[in-house]
Amino acid sequence: MKHLSTIIRWMARVLGVGAVVLFVNHAIGQRLPDPLVLDVEERVLYGAFALMLIGVLGAWVWEVIGALVTFGGYGLLWYLETSLPEPVFSVFPLAACLFLIAWLLDHQPIAKSAAPVQKKKAKKRARR
Repeated sequence: MKHLSTIIRWMARVLGVGAVVLFVNHAIGQRLPDPLVLDVEERVLYGAFALMLIGVLGAWVWEVIGALVTFGGYGLLWYLETSLPEPVFSVFPLAACLFLIAWLLDHQPIAKSAAPVQKKKAKKRARR
């Protein structure tokens, strides 16, 4: 499971960094407007984008927290647009889902690995 979680984690990282690079490239090409000129809805929209970016980058260190922040930003974006956001933005929650799956694979219950230890103890008791 450790190998599978590493593969999934790196898939999430590549997707997340790719989305961040595309967004930053678009922002540089479009020249972001002055935040003081924007109305309140547009400021919150850029805040939702910032949440998604921070969440995906933060998931490199804190997978669960970063994924939840990414979902929060995507949910805010969805709420503001009153419809499903453009498909290109779905890369962010996809990366967040992959981060959560990798975390879950790494944090499986210990009961499975504890079973062989109990059998060894039982064999030692039988020898006595």
